[in-house]
Amino acid sequence: MNPSSIETISEDDADQALTEIYADIKATLAVPAVNLVWSHLATIDGALPWVWSCIKPLYVGGYLSVPRRRLLNIPALPRFTALSTKSLQAAGIDSNQRRTVLAVLDNYARSNPGNLIALIATRQRLGAKGRLVAPPVPTPPAYIGTPRPIPPLLNPANFSPDVYRDALQLSAIGTETEATEVVAGVPRHLAHWPQLLSLFVRHLKTVDKEIATASRWVQACATQGAGPLVGLLPSAPPNIERDAIDTALQQFSAPELIANFIVKVRLLQALMGSDAALNSGTHYHAQKPDP
Repeated sequence: MNPSSIETISEDDADQALTEIYADIKATLAVPAVNLVWSHLATIDGALPWVWSCIKPLYVGGYLSVPRRRLLNIPALPRFTALSTKSLQAAGIDSNQRRTVLAVLDNYARSNPGNLIALIATRQRLGAKGRLVAPPVPTPPAYIGTPRPIPPLLNPANFSPDVYRDALQLSAIGTETEATEVVAGVPRHLAHWPQLLSLFVRHLKTVDKEIATASRWVQACATQGAGPLVGLLPSAPPNIERDAIDTALQQFSAPELIANFIVKVRLLQALMGSDAALNSGTHYHAQKPDP
């Protein structure tokens, strides 16, 4: 077991400067918590301030709106029927907990698509030299609404063996690998509800190949959307840890992580009977849970 899968600085442990950046990230992305990518970049000297200085203008200026919408129109997603109230109750999920689970999933559904495009663009900018050509002025941003509060990320070091196994399995599904030692943010949040996490794993395992195919499509679409944005980004300052930042950006922008979880989160929303999934324009055929 390798519980220290990704080093992070949590919101609770952040100093004042980092707390201000975290607050800005949450306000800009309209999410209730910072995702794993940001709390990991915070562990690298100079990484988070520079990466966020690259990415924030893409959100504020609306440059991510169109490529994000294209990315979310994932073709040929597997078809899931929403879990019934009885099934959710058997997993220890009542109506209040269901709303919290949906809020957790919505946090990732809101932030991951734009983040993936922006991280790919930032990594390309890290390796480029000089001033690049910026794209034309985009449409206005589409990030609105007040997100519901969600529970904090749990530390995998505190997981029971069964929960740790399920968290790793959820991370590995659709990655075309037999195992992974990275416990991603989604399972670290879902570990608040171990029985539901196990139920999700059982469902998603049945469509492992379809998730892998959809993840490759998401990655290709995100890469295509990132290309024109590179010219908007500032060059990296000379004193940052370029290799460590590049490694982090590569890890999180690889198809096995964010792209893979963009697909899985949409499927988990469908299993939970989310209106966001039902009205997303993707190919869900999920029914509402039994009243």
